[in-house]
Amino acid sequence: MKYLKIFENFNNDFYVIYNRDRIVYHTTSQSCGKIININGFKTGEELNVCEKRKAIYFSDKDVNVGIYARNDKGEAYECEDMIQIPINIKGLKLLNLNYKDKSGQYINHKLYNNYVVRGELNKIPFDIDGTISFLNDGRIFEVCLSKETTNEIFKIDKF
Repeated sequence: MKYLKIFENFNNDFYVIYNRDRIVYHTTSQSCGKIININGFKTGEELNVCEKRKAIYFSDKDVNVGIYARNDKGEAYECEDMIQIPINIKGLKLLNLNYKDKSGQYINHKLYNNYVVRGELNKIPFDIDGTISFLNDGRIFEVCLSKETTNEIFKIDKF
């Protein structure tokens, strides 16, 4: 499994900090991508779309394709190609939702996943840049970042 070579012990570490480039992707429509490239990212809450989440979500390129590319009714965009906006999470301090404590419990997921789903990262009581979760094969299922963190990185990494 090539992904496990990238990040082998994704259940053992409370935080994840990549010290090399690690690109993840936000999937959206072409028209939204053009707006993001000009104005930066906005949250679903600001745009009053879908679940009105308060954060920005990313994943590995072949994971969750199109899951966040939905119109204001929560439906996939029709008649429009999807694009994936890359962002580099190198150096970010991410709370690992796959972390298992000594008893084998996914403690971070249990305590904080509801905040992640709503994008309420400010309610997580740690000094973090965001959160990360993995699939069993080591691919990144989801990275959740605040709008501010995302746009700070995006200034450097525009596509």
